[in-house]
Amino acid sequence: MSNLPLVGQLPVQLNFVDVTTMTNVQISKSRTNTIKVGHKGPIGTARGVPKIQGTFDLAVAMAGSEFDLEVLWNTPGGSTITYQEGIDRYMLIGVEVEKEDLSNTPESGDTKKSVSFTATERRRMN
Repeated sequence: MSNLPLVGQLPVQLNFVDVTTMTNVQISKSRTNTIKVGHKGPIGTARGVPKIQGTFDLAVAMAGSEFDLEVLWNTPGGSTITYQEGIDRYMLIGVEVEKEDLSNTPESGDTKKSVSFTATERRRMN
């Protein structure tokens, strides 16, 4: 097996602006598939509509946030997140916030906002 260079950072943009304080990005796409079976055996598979959801953390900076998180909560039609996975670039469309949490661990000095979201569509851009 050869040694392939691996991707380290995952460049992320929110509404086409780089967000350097975004960490722990997780994006998932799933759907429900139902196998239809008749009296003579399998008929086929009914595919559900894909569901896109994810989470990310925001490091809380002393100077304030890089963007107004309220925009994510209140933009009609949702926002856009773009990210690059190796040479492939993706766009999440219709991003809507489901949940926002703020946590602080004084001992380590770690303060972060955690955001859960859904999106209506994921498009491959290349």
